[in-house]
Amino acid sequence: MNNPNISMKPFEISTAYKYMLTKENKQKMFMQSSDDGAVDETNKKNVDSNIDSSVDKTDFICPKQHDSLFWCLYIIFHGYNDYNEITHNSGVKELEEKRKIYDFVKDNIYKLKNTNYKVTNILTQEIMSELITVQKETSLNVLLAMIVFYNINIFIVDKDEKCMLEFWSNKEIVDCDALTYVLFKDNFGKYKLQIENISSCKIEEMRKTYISIDNYNKPMKSMTTFKVEELEAFARKIKIYDETKKYKKSELYEMINKECTWTV
Repeated sequence: MNNPNISMKPFEISTAYKYMLTKENKQKMFMQSSDDGAVDETNKKNVDSNIDSSVDKTDFICPKQHDSLFWCLYIIFHGYNDYNEITHNSGVKELEEKRKIYDFVKDNIYKLKNTNYKVTNILTQEIMSELITVQKETSLNVLLAMIVFYNINIFIVDKDEKCMLEFWSNKEIVDCDALTYVLFKDNFGKYKLQIENISSCKIEEMRKTYISIDNYNKPMKSMTTFKVEELEAFARKIKIYDETKKYKKSELYEMINKECTWTV
């Protein structure tokens, strides 16, 4: 299902020349750092300004590293210029960044538990352990730690563009400083970043276009929580509803559940 309001133009390599380390570009580049690992208020308010104004905001950025989820979030906070300065030491840089996140979350466990996901003590320990060990890919559990550290919200749209996951850094407070960004996951489990943060209006548009999954581990609530009309609306939204057919409630539920099972 395509959303006409969300551009799907791929990021072309030719547009990267303006980010290469030429003498002219070097003068424009900047680095952003956090000495103690915590994100200060100024950085929270200016996350979006890190994206170089010369980048076309209709473009997508596809990180070249294997762990594309981590690098998408890194680019959001530190900027595309900073990312392009990282060459052969990306693995070391990733470990350093995750160590900062670890230190921050360790002292702010309550923030991890204020996300829109239920974070138990056991899950907290799993997240902390993953942050300080070498991993091939960043998990969605660690994504929770990253969004509270960077103070951002993330929407992830699935490969078939039928459903999405929402990750809110604070479920209790609508924080105007917490910008919301969209990632798209492809058939190979790789992520690409839509450069421009989205407005509250765009968020509502996305919720009308995609089915928002409650939890990546348990995509749908039990069947009893839905009315038949709600399930019919979901089925129409993802274009699996046959108007000429009469469905049982259980049949609709199974159809939707099958389509909206998130592959971690």
